[in-house]
Amino acid sequence: MNFSPKMSVKEAFDTEPLLIKMFMELKLNCIGCPMDEFHTLEDVAKENNIEFERLLGKIQKNLNKKK
Repeated sequence: MNFSPKMSVKEAFDTEPLLIKMFMELKLNCIGCPMDEFHTLEDVAKENNIEFERLLGKIQKNLNKKK
């Protein structure tokens, strides 16, 4: 799955539920947030002072563990 900067958090969670656990471990406050339909992965990175490429790398690393 390709995760783009403009993908909503909800879409990412719906596509890959494993990301919920990863976001919790990173202490990202996206779980249960009513803005998950509107906030993008890029927004999450910006709001948490993480470069998007670094966040994407963590997502890919966690998904690769699943395989």
